[in-house]
Amino acid sequence: FSEFISTLKFNKRLTFNLSPKYLFSGVDNIGTLGISSNLNLLKSLSVITEANIGLSDNSESNNTFAFRYSYSPDKSLDLYATNAVGLSDIGQFLKSDDYKFGIKLNFIF
Repeated sequence: FSEFISTLKFNKRLTFNLSPKYLFSGVDNIGTLGISSNLNLLKSLSVITEANIGLSDNSESNNTFAFRYSYSPDKSLDLYATNAVGLSDIGQFLKSDDYKFGIKLNFIF
């Protein structure tokens, strides 16, 4: 699995990310292109949108929408809705039949 994240900071409030993802396996190889934005509404509240566009026959396009509350510089909480199978790694390559809603805790060490 490989992912190369490129970030463009447009201004203090808006950031764009471009992240091509590819999985090399003995059975088949799959790839997606992730495009996301992060809009800071307040000092501690932001809106994050992401779309993963399938680039191969085995990958499927999906999207995620989240509100992030940062309660310290290294800790945050996400409330999200997604139709991806998972929020990280291989789960970003596949689309679920329905949307999932959840909470995600983030820690930077």
